[in-house]
Order: sequence, then structure tokens, then C-alpha cells
Amino acid sequence: MMAKTLFNDMATGWDSTCGGGLWWSKEKTYKNAISNELFLEVAIRLHQRTPSDRVGGGGSAYNTSYIDWANREWNWFRSSGMLTSSNLINDGLDTSTCKNNGDPTWTYNQGVILGALADFYQITHDTSYLTQAEAIADANTVTNVDDQGILYEQNCEATESCGDDGPQFKGIFIKNLYYLYQSDHKQAYKDFILKNADSIWSHNRDHWNQLGLHWNGPFDKPRVSSQSAAQDVLNAALN
Repeated sequence: MMAKTLFNDMATGWDSTCGGGLWWSKEKTYKNAISNELFLEVAIRLHQRTPSDRVGGGGSAYNTSYIDWANREWNWFRSSGMLTSSNLINDGLDTSTCKNNGDPTWTYNQGVILGALADFYQITHDTSYLTQAEAIADANTVTNVDDQGILYEQNCEATESCGDDGPQFKGIFIKNLYYLYQSDHKQAYKDFILKNADSIWSHNRDHWNQLGLHWNGPFDKPRVSSQSAAQDVLNAALN
């Protein structure tokens, strides 16, 4: 019940600016990827857990079923400009022009969408959702990596400027990559997860087995976010 209450509050952030989409906050200053990806994911998962939910199951345009919201969100998102021709998702839109603002392609933006699209496939059995998810995953695993193919947050790791939340982003990608792998069983994804897990264990821990930011080393320092992210990889590798 709480999830549905929160979803209903999130839905009030949708309006016609740039043709749709949720705002980043209630101040309505920015439309970005992560807020819309999470909204899509929650809509799909509430649909999966609400037996009575169906297409056209709501009333007005802004009071529809969860699956209607999911379809509306995905149709808007994929044509918004945030998903580029390179199959990477940038941070958001310039709402004065409603165009891609050219901001970073953070790994977590490439990750959350994988989980949503994998669930869309489970609902519909439409392989186009898997095809799109794989295109994003494939682009990220050759772009946001170091010269040895280990996942690397290109936009902040080199300058040690990932802040408090940035060290968690790579874990979000891997967790969702594993979720996608459970649907498509693509061996390359399993291999990528195992390669990163091996690198973390070999190069990114101290003598207390605390885990840092740089998965290919050197170990920097433990923090909640970096340990959570690295543990996401180790968990995925064990399954």
C-alpha cells in the first residue's frame, strides 16, 4: 500500500513540459533520466504485483493503470533525446530547448533501465525490450570501462570527485546487468560480472576486506557507498 501511495505522489511530477516526463524534484527545474527510469521501474513492478491492473484500467489521462503509466513513460523516455544514437543515456534534458543537455552518461543511468526493460519483457514477451536493454548494456561495457575492461565511472573516478553517492553507481549497473542476464542468459554479461568480481577481490580491498571505489585498484578508502557497490558485484558473481 505504501508503494502505491508513493507512486501516486511521484505521478504528480509528470506534466507536458518537453512532451511529458517527471521532474527531478517538486521545484520543477530539471527533467532527468534517473527519476524517469525509476518511475518506469516502479510502474512495471506495481503492475506485476497488482492482479487487477490492465491496459486502459484507469480513468483520466493522469489517473491510469500502472501498465498504462509504464507504457506512457517508456514511449516518452525513448524519444526524449536522453537515449542517444550510441545507446547511452545521458543525465537529462535542457528544459529550455527540450534537448539532451550533454551531461555525463553515469553508469547507474545505464543500469536502472536494464531492470525496467527486463521486467517489460517478462510482462509482454516482446523481445524488442531485451534488444534495447542489450544495446544499452553493450554500449556501457565498452564505454564506461578502463583499459583492462573493468567498469569505471569515467566522469568522476580519475579526479576522485564521485561525491557521496557516485561510488554506488557502478554497483547499480552490475545488479541490473545480472537481472537482465536472468532473462537473456547472455554469456558475455556473466563473464563481465565475473571479471569485475575477480578484479575487486584482487585489487580493491584492504587487509580488513573493506572495499573501495576503484575496482581495478588501487584501494583508496572504505565508504558505505563503495562497499555496497562492490558487494553488488560479488553477490551477482555468486549466483
